[in-house]
Amino acid sequence: GSSRVGSRRRLVLANPLWMTVACGYDDMAFGNLRLPELQTPTPGLAQIYFSWSTAEMLRTSVLQAHCKKVAFLSVPAVFFHMSSEERREHGCRLFEFDRQWDGDEGFIFYDCYKPTDLSDTLHAQFDFLIADPPKLTREVLENYAATIRLLAAPQAKIVFSTMEAHSDLMLDMLSVFPRTYRPFLPGFAWSEDGHYAFFTNFNSPEFSVHNTEFDQFGPVQKRETDETVDEYWWHLHGPEHEI
Repeated sequence: GSSRVGSRRRLVLANPLWMTVACGYDDMAFGNLRLPELQTPTPGLAQIYFSWSTAEMLRTSVLQAHCKKVAFLSVPAVFFHMSSEERREHGCRLFEFDRQWDGDEGFIFYDCYKPTDLSDTLHAQFDFLIADPPKLTREVLENYAATIRLLAAPQAKIVFSTMEAHSDLMLDMLSVFPRTYRPFLPGFAWSEDGHYAFFTNFNSPEFSVHNTEFDQFGPVQKRETDETVDEYWWHLHGPEHEI
């Protein structure tokens, strides 16, 4: 979901691929974005992005899984990174709060504060689900997990992007584990320092390798203590309005 919130995220325009997640900038500088679907900011909402390579890795994972229906929960960058033909072939649906994309045939309005308010026809239909919650409060993470449990078909594959400090919670909610490949968000210090992780309930070659994008920064430097990280992620993305 999209939201406007306060945080300490830094913004650098480098190979941008936007996704609607929370950051602390009201006046965003938009570069020459690769995807026209992601170029227009929505007033009151803020955007930041996965790198192109991270989005491409997720696209490859979807294609390699030979899945029939894919749910993208608050991940428009990866949804639109796939071609329209790929989206149709794999039954891709974008669950998103930002209505600027409601003209797309795959768009489904999603409010993370109403996690089960979805049509019965969507229940247990998706065999691959990708989620990247825009807020890191326990309530929001639990709500996304509830939505995933509602939408997931038996034996569905799950990908969830959040802070590695959430490992115990993620295991408890969805039986997912942090993987070697980490999402890279240029200019987002907590990503650059290696605190963000992909959690999955399956093994695959794509998630089992090091993300070489981090090499430009040298070895991962987890500068903050565990106490600092835990305190920070708990308060990160405090809402300025209800969503």
